[in-house]
Amino acid sequence: MKETTTNNDAQNSECTTSTPCPRCHRPMDAPPGATINYCPECGTPITPDPVRERIVDLMLKGIRDDMREAVVRLEREQPERYAGLAAIISGTA
Repeated sequence: MKETTTNNDAQNSECTTSTPCPRCHRPMDAPPGATINYCPECGTPITPDPVRERIVDLMLKGIRDDMREAVVRLEREQPERYAGLAAIISGTA
């Protein structure tokens, strides 16, 4: 007796895309064009690469701004300590 496959099986395999979770590495299936926000197994948030890059850029900008403000505050509030650190950084200490 000859086994036959139905077109539904072929269509179902083409209708979903499988991406592994970055944390648990289990496949996450979604229809084409659909986005997955969380892993259905472990709940890890799934962030697209452009969004992740933007988050990193914003965090680094915030750190740089915080450091700049800290240096300005140190220069204003403790000028002798600022001068000592500036001498160490410039290599004149």
